Amino acid sequence: MNLFHIICSLLLLSQVASGEVDMAIGGDEGGSIRIPASWCGIVGLKPTYGLVPCTGAVTLDPSLTHLGPMTRTVDDCAALLEVSIQPFNVNLYDPFSFCLQEVL
Repeated sequence: MNLFHIICSLLLLSQVASGEVDMAIGGDEGGSIRIPASWCGIVGLKPTYGLVPCTGAVTLDPSLTHLGPMTRTVDDCAALLEVSIQPFNVNLYDPFSFCLQEVL
């Protein structure tokens, strides 16, 4: 887990926990959403690889990146995940196609 990702996630999560923002989307490459979310007492979810597109995300490795919701409640987390889901050309047998299409 990268220290930079933990610090960025903690900043976003603290804003969600304090009510400054309702929801946030963070990057998880090894626990950077879930672990800080548990520290702040909010909900953080690492979705299945490729479920949420990683368009515009700056990552260390596109094959490891998962973008996921961070919210105060499970219902809000489900709602944010539902609107974030990849709506087209989902190839479940090629995990690299989701992020690498955007890089190429």
